[in-house]
Amino acid sequence: MGFFVGLVRFVKLALALAVFLLFLRALFFPNFLDMIVLMLLSFVLFMMLISRP
Repeated sequence: MGFFVGLVRFVKLALALAVFLLFLRALFFPNFLDMIVLMLLSFVLFMMLISRP
């Protein structure tokens, strides 16, 4: 059980980093596809953050 909790925390951290980097890219080089992907990744990150582990 501890391995999977650590794995979920690592995935959350990696997803947060990906959202941050994509946000910086969308901030400096706006693109419609970047905005859509940023919205989807932000939604997934939000859903993962309100989950239990």
